[in-house]
Amino acid sequence: MTGSSGLQVARSSFSTETSGMAGPVHLVRLGDGYLALSVGFAAPEDGVADGPTVRVWRSDDGIEWIEIDGPSPFGEAWPRYVLSTGAQVVVLAEGFRGEPDTFGTVADAYTTTDGREWRHRPLAGPVFADLSPYQFVSVTLEGAAAGPAGIVAVGTSFVQVDVDAVAQDVFGLERGEYAGWTVNEEHLRIELTDGTTRSVTYAELGITAPPGTLPLVGRVAWVSTGGDEWDLVEDVRLPVPNSPASVAATDAGFVAVGFGEQGPGMSTSPDGRVWSAADLTPFDAVGEFLGV
Repeated sequence: MTGSSGLQVARSSFSTETSGMAGPVHLVRLGDGYLALSVGFAAPEDGVADGPTVRVWRSDDGIEWIEIDGPSPFGEAWPRYVLSTGAQVVVLAEGFRGEPDTFGTVADAYTTTDGREWRHRPLAGPVFADLSPYQFVSVTLEGAAAGPAGIVAVGTSFVQVDVDAVAQDVFGLERGEYAGWTVNEEHLRIELTDGTTRSVTYAELGITAPPGTLPLVGRVAWVSTGGDEWDLVEDVRLPVPNSPASVAATDAGFVAVGFGEQGPGMSTSPDGRVWSAADLTPFDAVGEFLGV
């Protein structure tokens, strides 16, 4: 339609309707045009979702859109952040070390210059010494941004107990024979579907500290100049160490905010590697930061 200003507005021709649950649409610049990406849940016949339903569109002008057919370029990984460097689109996703919901999550990057061909860029994870064979490190992405200083993704890594491995290796159970588990300071208890339980001590598993007392491996970051090559930065010092961080790019680098038991916090960085606490005096009346 056309208003008094003469500006013409047209409805974009892409739809995110699916047979399951529609997700958000991420719209970013790609070269001289645009790329749109939606992430939702499928509704398979057995009622169990196998992974995300991802749809991708490309447009030269933001008015006429063409959907790029094909399976999800991310497999069963879940896209969390969709960024643009101008020359290419960078998607940061949470994938799996093994079968979904079995061995924990890892961070992955995917890049494209046209929306059709995607390149998988696995991101190196942090290393934690002296882990038992029944422990692993998981990563959760918390924020990402792209700007003049490059790209940064921030996450938290932490130690988990591989309950499936314990159930199968220690007790000879198959998936479907156990329904859950509980933990305390001394042992792991697995609850079977027949109502009985099996217990094993952490010492027997070679675990030196029980879940809940294990320290976070730490806040980590990945930095890249353009999305192709990534460096892992461990022990990142952000304002609220154990609180999710919202990250944004600025002309001078990056800014991150968070909120936790210590209250609100803000940090800035010129490159995503070294962060400094910001002066919060102008925000004395602010109770918490929700995002940036």
